[in-house]
Amino acid sequence: MVIQRWQSAWLFLAAVFMIFYLIMPMFVSIAPDIMSLQGYTETIVYPIDATVYFIVCALTALLLFVDIFLYKNLSLQKSLALIAIFLILAVNITCWILYVNFYGTDTFDWQPSIFMQYGAFIFAILAWYRIRKDQQLLASADRLR
Repeated sequence: MVIQRWQSAWLFLAAVFMIFYLIMPMFVSIAPDIMSLQGYTETIVYPIDATVYFIVCALTALLLFVDIFLYKNLSLQKSLALIAIFLILAVNITCWILYVNFYGTDTFDWQPSIFMQYGAFIFAILAWYRIRKDQQLLASADRLR
Protein backbone atom coordinates (compact mmCIF):
# COMPACT_ATOMS: atom_id res chain seq x y z
CA MET A 1 0.00 0.00 0.00
CA VAL A 2 1.37 3.38 -1.00
CA ILE A 3 0.15 6.67 0.38
CA GLN A 4 0.67 9.40 -2.18
CA ARG A 5 1.26 12.38 0.18
CA TRP A 6 -0.06 14.87 -2.36
CA GLN A 7 -1.21 17.01 0.52
CA SER A 8 2.38 18.12 1.10
CA ALA A 9 2.58 19.57 -2.41
CA TRP A 10 -0.80 21.29 -2.08
CA LEU A 11 0.07 22.72 1.34
CA PHE A 12 3.41 23.98 0.03
CA LEU A 13 1.71 25.72 -2.91
CA ALA A 14 -0.89 27.27 -0.59
CA ALA A 15 1.89 28.58 1.69
CA VAL A 16 3.81 30.00 -1.28
CA PHE A 17 0.69 31.73 -2.59
CA MET A 18 0.05 33.31 0.82
CA ILE A 19 3.67 34.48 1.04
CA PHE A 20 3.43 36.05 -2.42
CA TYR A 21 0.19 37.71 -1.32
CA LEU A 22 2.02 39.23 1.65
CA ILE A 23 4.71 40.93 -0.41
CA MET A 24 2.65 42.10 -3.39
CA PRO A 25 0.27 45.10 -3.45
CA MET A 26 -3.44 44.37 -2.95
CA PHE A 27 -4.81 47.31 -4.92
CA VAL A 28 -4.10 50.85 -6.03
CA SER A 29 -6.47 53.48 -4.68
CA ILE A 30 -6.99 56.45 -7.00
CA ALA A 31 -8.37 59.58 -5.29
CA PRO A 32 -9.11 62.95 -6.87
CA ASP A 33 -6.61 65.64 -5.90
CA ILE A 34 -6.81 69.18 -7.20
CA MET A 35 -3.34 70.03 -5.89
CA SER A 36 -1.51 67.50 -8.07
CA LEU A 37 -0.62 68.04 -11.70
CA GLN A 38 -2.41 64.87 -12.78
CA GLY A 39 -5.63 65.68 -10.91
CA TYR A 40 -5.47 62.53 -8.81
CA THR A 41 -3.19 60.68 -6.41
CA GLU A 42 -2.45 57.00 -6.39
CA THR A 43 -1.97 55.09 -3.17
CA ILE A 44 -0.56 51.59 -3.39
CA VAL A 45 -2.06 49.43 -0.63
CA TYR A 46 -0.03 46.50 0.69
CA PRO A 47 -1.15 43.94 3.28
CA ILE A 48 1.48 45.33 5.68
CA ASP A 49 -0.40 48.66 5.73
CA ALA A 50 -2.92 47.03 8.07
CA THR A 51 -0.80 45.46 10.80
CA VAL A 52 -3.32 42.99 12.23
CA TYR A 53 -4.32 41.92 8.72
CA PHE A 54 -0.67 41.34 7.85
CA ILE A 55 -0.11 39.30 11.02
CA VAL A 56 -3.11 37.07 10.27
CA CYS A 57 -1.88 36.55 6.71
CA ALA A 58 1.64 35.74 7.91
CA LEU A 59 0.34 33.31 10.55
CA THR A 60 -1.81 31.62 7.94
CA ALA A 61 1.22 31.16 5.67
CA LEU A 62 3.24 29.84 8.63
CA LEU A 63 0.44 27.47 9.62
CA LEU A 64 0.27 26.09 6.08
CA PHE A 65 4.04 25.63 6.00
CA VAL A 66 4.19 23.90 9.40
CA ASP A 67 1.27 21.69 8.40
CA ILE A 68 3.44 20.13 5.67
CA PHE A 69 5.61 18.41 8.27
CA LEU A 70 2.74 16.88 10.27
CA TYR A 71 2.25 14.04 7.79
CA LYS A 72 2.69 11.38 10.48
CA ASN A 73 -0.35 12.66 12.39
CA LEU A 74 -3.06 12.89 9.73
CA SER A 75 -5.85 13.94 12.08
CA LEU A 76 -3.82 16.92 13.34
CA GLN A 77 -2.75 17.77 9.80
CA LYS A 78 -6.36 17.66 8.65
CA SER A 79 -7.49 19.89 11.54
CA LEU A 80 -4.79 22.46 10.88
CA ALA A 81 -5.59 22.46 7.17
CA LEU A 82 -9.23 23.17 8.01
CA ILE A 83 -8.18 26.01 10.34
CA ALA A 84 -6.00 27.41 7.55
CA ILE A 85 -8.96 27.27 5.14
CA PHE A 86 -11.08 29.30 7.56
CA LEU A 87 -8.22 31.76 8.11
CA ILE A 88 -7.87 32.25 4.36
CA LEU A 89 -11.61 32.91 4.16
CA ALA A 90 -11.25 35.42 7.00
CA VAL A 91 -8.38 37.10 5.16
CA ASN A 92 -10.50 37.35 2.02
CA ILE A 93 -13.48 38.84 3.86
CA THR A 94 -11.21 41.24 5.75
CA CYS A 95 -9.65 42.38 2.47
CA TRP A 96 -13.08 43.40 1.19
CA ILE A 97 -13.94 45.10 4.50
CA LEU A 98 -10.66 47.03 4.38
CA TYR A 99 -11.46 48.22 0.91
CA VAL A 100 -15.05 49.25 1.64
CA ASN A 101 -14.30 50.99 4.94
CA PHE A 102 -11.08 52.80 4.08
CA TYR A 103 -10.97 53.13 0.32
CA GLY A 104 -14.62 52.85 -0.66
CA THR A 105 -15.02 56.43 -1.90
CA ASP A 106 -12.04 56.24 -4.27
CA THR A 107 -11.74 54.33 -7.48
CA PHE A 108 -9.33 51.44 -7.37
CA ASP A 109 -7.42 48.98 -9.46
CA TRP A 110 -7.16 45.45 -8.13
CA GLN A 111 -3.72 43.97 -8.46
CA PRO A 112 -3.08 40.34 -9.47
CA SER A 113 -2.00 39.50 -5.92
CA ILE A 114 -5.65 39.43 -4.87
CA PHE A 115 -5.97 36.16 -6.75
CA MET A 116 -3.13 34.68 -4.69
CA GLN A 117 -5.45 34.24 -1.71
CA TYR A 118 -7.95 32.43 -3.93
CA GLY A 119 -5.18 30.14 -5.13
CA ALA A 120 -4.12 29.48 -1.55
CA PHE A 121 -7.74 28.71 -0.67
CA ILE A 122 -8.07 26.20 -3.54
CA PHE A 123 -4.76 24.50 -2.72
CA ALA A 124 -5.66 24.26 0.98
CA ILE A 125 -8.97 22.61 0.07
CA LEU A 126 -7.13 20.17 -2.22
CA ALA A 127 -4.73 19.36 0.63
CA TRP A 128 -7.59 18.77 3.06
CA TYR A 129 -9.25 16.49 0.50
CA ARG A 130 -6.05 14.45 0.01
CA ILE A 131 -5.53 14.16 3.78
CA ARG A 132 -9.07 12.83 4.09
CA LYS A 133 -8.45 10.32 1.28
CA ASP A 134 -5.24 9.12 2.96
CA GLN A 135 -7.11 8.65 6.25
CA GLN A 136 -9.74 6.58 4.45
CA LEU A 137 -7.04 4.53 2.74
CA LEU A 138 -5.30 3.80 6.04
CA ALA A 139 -8.59 2.92 7.72
CA SER A 140 -9.48 0.46 4.95
CA ALA A 141 -5.99 -1.11 5.16
CA ASP A 142 -6.38 -1.49 8.92
CA ARG A 143 -9.72 -3.25 8.41
CA LEU A 144 -8.06 -5.73 6.04
CA ARG A 145 -5.38 -6.69 8.56
